[in-house]
Amino acid sequence: YNLVALTPMKAGCQLSLDASLDNTQLLLGHGVVLSENLKDEIQLKTPQRRISLSRLGIPGQVVDQIEEEQNTQLFVSILKTTLEQRRSVKESLKVLPQALNFTVCK
Repeated sequence: YNLVALTPMKAGCQLSLDASLDNTQLLLGHGVVLSENLKDEIQLKTPQRRISLSRLGIPGQVVDQIEEEQNTQLFVSILKTTLEQRRSVKESLKVLPQALNFTVCK
């Protein structure tokens, strides 16, 4: 990789990234992503509510609510929404190489 500094830097100095950024922000702002970025989240919009999924999975309070209330409807809706999201990502990844080649080579 080639990094270009906007200000003079001494050889061997340590570079750091803002740990509060998710991979979308890092990619768009700095051209890099972190393979295990804990700030990455996927927003699921179920009929009942919006849920933020992180690399750690479904928030504990949502799991607790499903268990306490035996809320099968919420559980099924999270599964359906996750599968729809996965399908959408797979479809986007299929066309990405062609879209990038078209955009980059123009």
